[in-house]
Amino acid sequence: MELAREFPNCGYIKEEYNPVIDRMKELAQHRPMIKGIFSGAAGRGMMYEMSLGFDGTMPGAPYSDVYAKIWKLYQSAQKEKARDVFSQLMLMINLEQHIPGTRPYIMKKRGVFKTTVSRQHKVELTPEAIREIEFTFEALRPHLQGYALETDVPLSFRPK
Repeated sequence: MELAREFPNCGYIKEEYNPVIDRMKELAQHRPMIKGIFSGAAGRGMMYEMSLGFDGTMPGAPYSDVYAKIWKLYQSAQKEKARDVFSQLMLMINLEQHIPGTRPYIMKKRGVFKTTVSRQHKVELTPEAIREIEFTFEALRPHLQGYALETDVPLSFRPK
């Protein structure tokens, strides 16, 4: 709040410190000084946060287009459709906790990166893990936009 008072352009908050919802509600009491209240944590609370009137989530890649679709559906009063897409997305987010390397695998699959190697580690997935990732990811396929699968070229830059 001190920063928002001193620097009005700092009135945008990304809250991830638990209890997230309680802290976001507290921040909302300081509008309009607080201009935007966002969450992170892979957008796990996105549906509830939207119902409370918060401004969005900053979950990161590789599912940003799916989060955007959920937001648009919810904001256009298609809450049941938003919930359905959200539930499919949460299966992927939950899988990331059980199969380390899921996110880099999907980032490569979606063409964001050409490899799953990073400074920290190289992703080595078992065939069983890949089958589970692919099975779970398949539910999101109808909601994907912007990047082709298994290519490193964004759809908008692909030759016709």
